[in-house]
Amino acid sequence: MPAVLIFTTLTMVVTLAYLDRFHLFSPEAWARLVTWSWLAIYLGVPVMLGFLLVGQLREPGTDPPRIAPIPIGLRWLSAGQACIMLVVGVALLLNPAFASWLWPWKLTALTGRAVGAWLVGFGVGAAHATVEGDFDRIRIGLVTYVSLGALQLLALARYPSALQWVRPVSWIYVGSAFWDWGRSDSYFQRGHDPAYRLCSMWT
Repeated sequence: MPAVLIFTTLTMVVTLAYLDRFHLFSPEAWARLVTWSWLAIYLGVPVMLGFLLVGQLREPGTDPPRIAPIPIGLRWLSAGQACIMLVVGVALLLNPAFASWLWPWKLTALTGRAVGAWLVGFGVGAAHATVEGDFDRIRIGLVTYVSLGALQLLALARYPSALQWVRPVSWIYVGSAFWDWGRSDSYFQRGHDPAYRLCSMWT
């Protein structure tokens, strides 16, 4: 929940900062529908999640025990990914014109900051998973990683010319997409008790 709350809140701030770029009063009905739906989501979801998070923190009880610990090597890799996402995300949010060289395709100020919000959200999620250190506790987050990796690879297959392939950052991006998809997909294909099986595979 913290990662989604941060991502949607940052996206809300970026949206409001560039509100004049959105088709609020477009003559096209479909454009207006998409624009106002976007506003409803990114203005409403952060508030809703804020209330839910406060309610969750006030609930009595303790966290369940760790039953499928993530191997230390994998936790270090996850921590490294979190650091990279957070650094690049914050850089894009603060100065997208300068930091756009960190991204494998051309970004405008609006899309640069939107990507920055996305990266910070996923960076917080990766850091949270590293701290939790248990496959069972991050089960839902792994669903997101499977989807993220698969959608990135699908987009790359559809628009390969969008990337500047001569730049190392493009290959880092592709490798990260395969990593996001591969590590999580393997988790869901480990039989009756995937958490323990994946854990044993990495140890």
